[in-house]
Amino acid sequence: MTNSLTLNKVAAAVVGVAMVAGVAFAFSASRAHAVTLTELVELFIALEVIPADKADEARTVLSGQEETNTTTTTTTTSSTGAAMTCNFTRNLNVGATGADVMELQKFLNAKGYTVATAGAGSAGMESQYFGPATKGAVAKMQTAFAAEILAPLGLTTGTGFFGAATRAKANTLCAATTPEVPAGDDDDDDDTTGDDDDDTDLSGGEASLEDFSRSSSPSAVDVAEDEEEVQVAGFEFDVNDADAAIKRVDVRFETTTVAPASNKPYDYFESVQLLLDGEQIAEVDASAKADWEDITGNAWELSFTDLDEKVSADDVAKLVIAVTTQGSLDTDDEATTWNVWIPNDGIRARDGAGIDQYVGDADLLASAAEERTFDTEGAGQGEELKVSLSTSNPDASTIKVDEDNSTDDVTILTFELKAEESDIEITELPIRFDIGSDFFDQVVSDVTLDVDGTIYDDFTTQNGATAIASTTFTFDTGDFVIDADSKVTVKVIVDLLKLTGNYDGGDTIAASLNDIEVDAIDAEGADTIAAADLTGTAVGETHTLQSSGIFAEIETITETSKSDGTNDDAVGEFKFKFDLTAFDDTFYVSATNTAAYSFTVLDSTGAASTTLTSAASAAITSTATQVGDAFRVDEGETESFTLTLTVDPGMVGNVRARINSVDFGSLSTAPLNQTAHTVAPAEDFRSDFLYLNN
Repeated sequence: MTNSLTLNKVAAAVVGVAMVAGVAFAFSASRAHAVTLTELVELFIALEVIPADKADEARTVLSGQEETNTTTTTTTTSSTGAAMTCNFTRNLNVGATGADVMELQKFLNAKGYTVATAGAGSAGMESQYFGPATKGAVAKMQTAFAAEILAPLGLTTGTGFFGAATRAKANTLCAATTPEVPAGDDDDDDDTTGDDDDDTDLSGGEASLEDFSRSSSPSAVDVAEDEEEVQVAGFEFDVNDADAAIKRVDVRFETTTVAPASNKPYDYFESVQLLLDGEQIAEVDASAKADWEDITGNAWELSFTDLDEKVSADDVAKLVIAVTTQGSLDTDDEATTWNVWIPNDGIRARDGAGIDQYVGDADLLASAAEERTFDTEGAGQGEELKVSLSTSNPDASTIKVDEDNSTDDVTILTFELKAEESDIEITELPIRFDIGSDFFDQVVSDVTLDVDGTIYDDFTTQNGATAIASTTFTFDTGDFVIDADSKVTVKVIVDLLKLTGNYDGGDTIAASLNDIEVDAIDAEGADTIAAADLTGTAVGETHTLQSSGIFAEIETITETSKSDGTNDDAVGEFKFKFDLTAFDDTFYVSATNTAAYSFTVLDSTGAASTTLTSAASAAITSTATQVGDAFRVDEGETESFTLTLTVDPGMVGNVRARINSVDFGSLSTAPLNQTAHTVAPAEDFRSDFLYLNN
């Protein structure tokens, strides 16, 4: 290796000599070599290869080149010595070229998913071409993280397509090895300077923060004393047109139960946490008066500063506020109710153009639309069993079932049970099942519960010969006890019957604990737990059952208003970009007949409008290979599709659009052998409202 590197350096120096004598002077210092550039130049000067009258020029240009080569962007360095960027931003597949392909190969080699052991693609010889070897290495990585990358898509083996899920995991793994900022580089100043550092790599120009609203979950939470990181309020907003980095978030707490003079947040909370997209990004102390700003009356504010959290263009930022309570709440054994909200301009972010953008509740004080309410409770306020959906609950997915054999051990719901105040024993626990078009008994052969690793299978089924059924699990005395102020995680696992002769492909299944099921839980603490003290719900996602087919995953949705030649903002354009993955076979979707893509246009009330839908036109494009009148999606591959809907409503008001399903078939010739794939979750394929003035 030393000889080859030295020859590379000599070659570079020879090029430099020729350029000095003629037009320019340039060296490459991208690798460490046995001989330095300075030594080579001085050698050539001594040998008069570089004329004496060119010696000073050579030294000057060399100095500038070395300075350029030592001024680089901070990157992660792999074990091979190759630098890796930590922000993959586009899908990559066989045939792709570019610098990001080289960085992907460096990342794969560094993480042990070797592209090649020698030659192009090997460590230190990465290339800018995505070939079969790169595809194979990507597939190895996907299989290694199958639970995070493949399972949500209904896949079990890697495809080699570097798509959204794989890209996100790679960015996470790469970022995890990024060197920490050296001591002394952190800026602890106040808001005027402390959170202004532009460390995040942002793409695009000026962004806009829009559609701020409260999230549906968490809601109406009860928080006891000495609880940690309980999520109490969620808010979300859209980042449009360009990337933006969240720099600061202001949060207000207001109590409505006790007179302001006797009820202060620093008497209740030890700390407050901020989460972005499910991950905690900041925590601030909240137990001292100095931690809070007295805004007005009984409203207090604290701030999360020095943030630098990137939200990509056209993504939805989902923030959650969590609290840790103090060990002894002075509430006179009565619950205290708190409103939580983010005030006007309470969120500050910086876009790729370096411009600060703001969003928050437009009202100065809490409003019914944008606030969230939760209660803090002192000791001795009674026993309670809380039901909640787990953060690890499976997303909506397509489950691959076998036509001739059962499909076992499929987790379709994960929820949590928490005991308040005392140990609680559960003797009966009902679970509801919703089947799309067939009966429970035609789809499900067995159900088990996994409670923190312990398996239970003693249950009875009610209404099995219907699409809505219930299974009630029973437990022997002492079998299922939740310790006081502790929680357990429960997984609902099903075995699915073979497809042939039982149900149709495309049927769906979902499990849940709604109010009826929660009220029917048989639980005892010091006393029998009353229905009023059985709180919360856990509603799982809907899963589609297919032996083969396609799976759709939304990438982006954009809404744009345009002129009709007479009026500005008269015509709406809704652009849906989504990926289609084929499994168990190669499939085709129409390239010319937009009727294969079912969509609906909704009016300002959110109701489906036949008139608006009929007036809309559609166009489809794809990265897939076109065969005749169809796009081909090969088995195990993912292709990008863009459906553009143009709506001319002939009215003034808000409209929005959604995709319902995509037809696919096994034939490339028209008409296709069409099967409708219903997209899920449905809300992911629904646009925001767009105001039109026609």
